[in-house]
This record gives sequence, structure tokens and C-alpha cells, in this order.
Amino acid sequence: MGGERSVQTLLADTGLSQTNLSRHLGVLRREAIVERRAEGNRALYRICDPSMVDVCDLMCGSVADRLAEDLEGFEGAGI
Repeated sequence: MGGERSVQTLLADTGLSQTNLSRHLGVLRREAIVERRAEGNRALYRICDPSMVDVCDLMCGSVADRLAEDLEGFEGAGI
């Protein structure tokens, strides 16, 4: 996941609207999670602290595990 991403790439990768993505990027910039760099008419974003990727991976893994447990519970209950 390393490196910079353009707004267009982020839009394609996330499926968000440009307005929604801009809001999210604004919050992430304000909290110093991402940095913005202009290159010509493009805006490039990168994660400031690479350890944030590890935090996100950990959180996503935890959420996925909980969802899998919930699904097993539903299936076991015949739902």
C-alpha cells in the first residue's frame, strides 16, 4: 500500500463520490494522518506514519473476525 495515490486513483479504489472522498481526506489531513502534495494539476496523498497501515490492518482483521463469528452464530441458529 506504500507510496502516494492521486485523488483519481483513490476515487476508483474506494468507489466514493468526489465530495465524500474530499471530506474524508480533509479530516485525515487535519489529524495529520495523510499529507497532500501538488504535482501539476494533481493532488497526491500519502500516509504520514507507515505504522498507520498496520493499525488499519489490525482493525480490519478484528472486524472481519467478529463478522465471521456473527455469521456462524446466525447459521448455527438456522437464520
